[in-house]
Amino acid sequence: MLESNGPRIFVNLPKASSVVTIDRKTGQTLATWKVTDAHTNFSMILDEANHRLFSVFRNPSTVMVFDTETGKIVAKLPCVLDVDDIWYVASTKRLYVTGGEYEDPRGKVTFWAFEAYDPKANSWQILPHMQIARHGFVAGFVDNEFHVAGGSFQSDVMPGIFSQMATHEVFPIGK
Repeated sequence: MLESNGPRIFVNLPKASSVVTIDRKTGQTLATWKVTDAHTNFSMILDEANHRLFSVFRNPSTVMVFDTETGKIVAKLPCVLDVDDIWYVASTKRLYVTGGEYEDPRGKVTFWAFEAYDPKANSWQILPHMQIARHGFVAGFVDNEFHVAGGSFQSDVMPGIFSQMATHEVFPIGK
């Protein structure tokens, strides 16, 4: 994750349960922010204006909120299991996550969930889920809509069977 108005690069190190900051001009490591009560951090997003870095850990499922000036954790937000990706939308001041791989009576549910975190209410809102659970999709925001395209489906009934999808779903998020 690159700063737009500064020289730093933020990097998740999943095996070390850390976030590293690197000076992109010199390549030098500036700081390592170690987390001891969560592991396996993959997704992250930067709110540069408010000096916040959101790093998602999968064990336990938690969004760690770092102050980018000090490296201190300022909040720990439990979230949906196995988050695949995270977005911050400045216009809504909300975090959005996709994920949710878990087993239930219907079978394995893979990257089905779509949730929003509202910092004013300090709570997650479950949004309409994706119509097709999938791995390997591409997603992002265009104006006030969240777009999910492609990906692959893995069969519960026949392990090892994957099906590529040519789908595009749109979720309005409001203003």
